[in-house]
Amino acid sequence: MTGFPALDHDVRTISAEDTERSEARVLPLTLVVLVVAFGALVAAMLPVIVGLLAITIALGLVTIAARYLPMSVFVLNITTMVGLGVGIDYSLLIVTRFREELNRGLSPVDAAVRTIETAGSAVITSGITVVVGFAALVWTPLSDTRSVGVGGLLVVLTAVLLATTFLPALLAVLGRNIDRPRWLARPLARFHAPTGWERWARWLGHRPWRAVALGGVAIILLTLPLTQIRLGLPATNWFPPESESGQGLATLRAMGASGAIQPIRVVVQLPEGESALGGRRLPGLKALTDSLRKDPRVHEVRGVASIRPGMSTLQLAIYYSDPDAVRAKNVKFIDAYLSADRRITLLDVIPADTVSLAGMMDLARHVRGVVARGVRGLAGAEVVVGGFAASNVDTQHELLRRFPETVGLVLGITAAMLFIAFRSLLVPLKAVLLNCLSVGASFGLTVLVFQEGYAGRLFGLEGPTEAIWVVVPILVFAIVFGLSMDYEVFLLTRVKEVFDKTGRNDHATMEGLSATASTITSAALIMILVFGTFAFARVLAVQLVGFGLAAAVLLDATLIRMVLVPAIMHIAGRWNWWPGVRAPKLERENSA
Repeated sequence: MTGFPALDHDVRTISAEDTERSEARVLPLTLVVLVVAFGALVAAMLPVIVGLLAITIALGLVTIAARYLPMSVFVLNITTMVGLGVGIDYSLLIVTRFREELNRGLSPVDAAVRTIETAGSAVITSGITVVVGFAALVWTPLSDTRSVGVGGLLVVLTAVLLATTFLPALLAVLGRNIDRPRWLARPLARFHAPTGWERWARWLGHRPWRAVALGGVAIILLTLPLTQIRLGLPATNWFPPESESGQGLATLRAMGASGAIQPIRVVVQLPEGESALGGRRLPGLKALTDSLRKDPRVHEVRGVASIRPGMSTLQLAIYYSDPDAVRAKNVKFIDAYLSADRRITLLDVIPADTVSLAGMMDLARHVRGVVARGVRGLAGAEVVVGGFAASNVDTQHELLRRFPETVGLVLGITAAMLFIAFRSLLVPLKAVLLNCLSVGASFGLTVLVFQEGYAGRLFGLEGPTEAIWVVVPILVFAIVFGLSMDYEVFLLTRVKEVFDKTGRNDHATMEGLSATASTITSAALIMILVFGTFAFARVLAVQLVGFGLAAAVLLDATLIRMVLVPAIMHIAGRWNWWPGVRAPKLERENSA
């Protein structure tokens, strides 16, 4: 069994199955990373518990929301991906800070309070930046992106609440027991020792211009493929080939009949009282049919004007002179292509098997162009073009029309929040610019791997997709912009904390980097594992989003946060904290 309903059903079923499989794969790997990062099993288990709770609670809330809003099955994938990622990331930051406060000699309760005041504040700021991205998706015109926005909002808010209420309370109860078993800490101590990061921070502090040059060149090279991006429906792998409907589609393609599954549908509605089989309108339908059939991308045009191939306009008029007799001989055909009152008729434009899904979108645009230029004999009729390819043309047009608004909303609100949080003008501008660079570089990698097909077989692709689904850049931008801002907030919060104590920008940057680098890289590795697992899913749409998110987080946690951000902060010096810090204080810093 195949056809669009069956294909759509299999895509959604396989997508839900992939979510469960990805969870089962990624959780053990995540636990290993956390054990290495903490050197303790109990401490490592806490972020995993929070991540699972965040997913469970958020999916429960999504179930309630689905009673009032249509929800795409892809909300399961995104909620799981983001829930595990942010739930574990936020918890990792909280647990790490709690252990630091315990090591400073505070009691478990006091350490928990101090953790909420410092790391808790960073988690709330980070969470709000992620929420902004998902909120922007809620206003998009496509139900898939809207439902992903709702699911993302719910899971991030849940993760923030758990990380700032449930987790600190649990830490206060556990106290030093989070370090159990102690025998595990000794062999793993060297993996999370800060000495290596301290050396890196000092190297950056002495060579910031070199670091900016090397990091900038790398980002530019990775972004270059983005200039070749082609938005549309992918040519291969859009429907899972191992599904029953996918196998049926392959069989039909081998027979030369796959185009009949997703025709471009042209509906002609005549004014009240007129008939499509009348002598006035039938020549117009014949002219439209012949015009569309001339395109080499068209295999066949089905409709009342092509019921018998090769008929002239005169022969058609004679054939339909007794409409009731024609209907009696061709009941199913006439019922499919003509309304009972004969005022509305349908034309199916069936593409050739050589035409890809992206090519079908181009063909839909061509059909609309033919209709827009006008057809003799159809003046006064309403002619609309629909079908799978045409609906994707409309979706793409509407999403791209609103994309600048989405980008502006996310950038503006994020920059304003960072300005309020750090009382600095340069910090939000730098954060927004560098985030855009990391997102652009991740899009470049996505184009290289999927659209162009380089190393695509590693992800199970049959060949280059030749196009990127328009929803992917919008989803990746909205999601990853907030997620990558997490690391910016984690780093800057610690740098600002040291700067407020010492008034020395270079010292604060080096100490902030060495103190947070291990946490940021561990958190990023977990995010990459979570998103990267979905890059191997069987549904291409999920693969594209998973790969884009994983690539963006990888670039953000390495080139951006560990190289460009601290290097630029060293170069900017006192201007990092203007106007939040008064000039006299900045002058004392310089003299020191």
